[in-house]
Amino acid sequence: MKMIKLYIVLFAMMVMTASNSMAQRNENFSELVTRNIVESLKHDIEGVVEASIYNSIFLTKYYPEAKIDRVLNELNNVVVNSSNPVLRYKAQLAVLFISNYSSDELNMDNFKDDQTELFRVISEKLQDTFLVSSNK
Repeated sequence: MKMIKLYIVLFAMMVMTASNSMAQRNENFSELVTRNIVESLKHDIEGVVEASIYNSIFLTKYYPEAKIDRVLNELNNVVVNSSNPVLRYKAQLAVLFISNYSSDELNMDNFKDDQTELFRVISEKLQDTFLVSSNK
């Protein structure tokens, strides 16, 4: 368990370091970040996959020019093919959030350090939307 947390922290640090250098990035930087997230979603270590799901939610905020369809396709592969129910659930939440909301609807900066809280808030937001639409 400690090893998984270490992988999550290391991967998050890599993405945050990359996003902090936005002023120095070239045009292909969003492509590099997108490719890294897609490849990390295919990883054998579940902690890396979980961190990638979390980071994919931030992709459209920090890299609006990113090709999000490639990330969504790989997230859907996690939903369908993962043997871990937690990964499947978080990947599904990420797909639904990215597909239906803009990153401006939540203050994403509040969730940079709390993955659990981000997924809880997304789950509540989706549940509230479902309840409102079913009451029409």
